[in-house]
Order: sequence, then structure tokens, then C-alpha cells
Amino acid sequence: MEMLSRVEQEMCDPDSDDAEPDLSERLDGLDLDESPEKVWERLSEKEKNEFENLLKAGKLNTLVEIWTPWWTVKNDSLVTDLEQESKQFEGRPRCLGTIPDIRQLLKNSKPSADVKYNMVNVLYSYAFIARLHNGEHVTFCLDSSKELSQISDVLGKNVVCSSAPEAIQLCLLALTKGEHLQSSQDLRLSTVQSVIDIIQGPDTNHSLDYIMAALSDSLSILQNSRKIISRGIKKTTLSKQNGSDQQQFKKKLFQMEKKVEFLLSWTQRFGMVMQTLIPEIKLEQCVVLDDEEEVKATKEKFEKKWGGKVQPPKKKLIEEIT
Repeated sequence: MEMLSRVEQEMCDPDSDDAEPDLSERLDGLDLDESPEKVWERLSEKEKNEFENLLKAGKLNTLVEIWTPWWTVKNDSLVTDLEQESKQFEGRPRCLGTIPDIRQLLKNSKPSADVKYNMVNVLYSYAFIARLHNGEHVTFCLDSSKELSQISDVLGKNVVCSSAPEAIQLCLLALTKGEHLQSSQDLRLSTVQSVIDIIQGPDTNHSLDYIMAALSDSLSILQNSRKIISRGIKKTTLSKQNGSDQQQFKKKLFQMEKKVEFLLSWTQRFGMVMQTLIPEIKLEQCVVLDDEEEVKATKEKFEKKWGGKVQPPKKKLIEEIT
């Protein structure tokens, strides 16, 4: 809405005879979260063209302020005063208050050595979604929960990762396949750096703070979503198929919650081992960037050969003369 309003202001011509009705009047009564296609239908052709031109030119970020991820805040000084610490906490999700000891959850067994790799998969998914929603991932918790289950094979499909590169590649593959997860290549690649930032924490003395905050935020998203679905099932009469789908998703959310709670408990006791993965993740970051540069160079080579972005139709070697 903020984007559309600013587009309208820039296009507004008070002397024009064919001025469109006010945008707010045309969108009156619409649920902007549930009916985005209807919003588009009520725009004028001029507004649609202007919006698409801004999108193609990559200028939409000038209409809305880009969110600065809380995990990018670092403490470089050796001494942190109370004022600086308070400022540092600003915007960071609060960690879950009571976290059970991992020994209570596992009884006499030990956690798998692969948990740390699963953590990389979950952290990438969380960081990507938070940035995709421009920091509004908690507000749109239902969408965020669905995206978490789609991007993180660890949470959504019970997959166990055996290395940090595999954990990241699974996320990148899910984003490539996901029909509803369209995003820029820059966002997908730069999220690898977000994983590194979260693992490093604000400083060496609080290296687990950002991991705990990210997991707590993920848990909050899942719990809020399950509450919304539960209220919806109770209040409305759903069709048999729709009701079954809602119940299945509610069950899946509960399972994902338990996995995140386990990761919180594991981090509380064994989280420092995540620091050992940073060199491995940085190496994978270089590999991913190199692969992207190679793909880009190949693409440019073919486009130069074709004289455009699309391969020209092949000429017929033999043509029948009639």
C-alpha cells in the first residue's frame, strides 16, 4: 500500500481532466493480505505500467525503507556499557525464557553429530524469510511458517544434513524449485553471509546470542501460526477437504515447533561447536559465488552469440518448394 500510494503521488496531475478516483477509494473494503490480485485489478493501466517499470528497474526499494537485519549489529569494542548493550538489543528477538536441558530430552542418549549441520539449514531458512518479508516475517507468520517448511528440509521433511555445504545447497535447491518463493539471486546468495553473522553473534563473549534469538523468533512464528489456524478451525465451518488440510498443517507446525525447541536446548549446551563451521560455510560461500559467476559468464556468452536473450529460431536446412 505504501508503494502504491507513493506511485500515485508521483503520477498525480491535478490539472488532468481524466484523473482516476483516489486509490484508497478504489481499494476500500478489500483485504489487502488475502486479495492481492484484486488490488492489482483495481489499478489503472497507467498505475500498473508505472509499477512494473519500477519493478523492472529495481527501484521499488526507493519506495519502502529496506529493513536492516538485527544480526548485522556487532560489538567491536572490548568493553560494553549498559547504554550500548541496550542499543545492541534493540530490534533483536527475545530469547525463549525457559529452555529444558538437552539431557532431559535425550535421557541416556547423546545428540547426533549432524545436529550442527541441521542448524545451518534452519538458520539459512529463517534468515532468508526474515529478509524476504523485509523484517515483517512475524506479522505474516502464516506465510513465514509455510515458507519455513518449504525451504528447510530439516524442519519440513525430516532430512538430516551431513555437512554445512549440503545444508546450504538444500535450501538453494528448494528456493529454485519453489513456485511461491521467487526472489533475487542476490538475496539467495547473500543469505549465506547472514548465516555466518548469526553464528558469530554480536561478539566473542556472546556468540550464542544470535543463534538463540533466531531460533526463538522461528519458534514464535510457528506457535503464532498454529494458534491462528486453531482459532480458524473452531470459528468457521470448513469443507471436508479444507478442514483436513488445515488439520494436517497444524500437525506439521507442532512437529516443527518440537524440532526448533530441541535445537534451542541443544544450542544452550553444545552451541559453541557452531563456531567451528564458520570456515566451512565461508568456503561454500565462495563456491556458490564462483558458480554464479560462471553461470552468468556462460549466459552472457550465449546472449552475445544470439544477439539477444532468446535463442533465434533455427533455419531450415531443407525447404520444400511448391
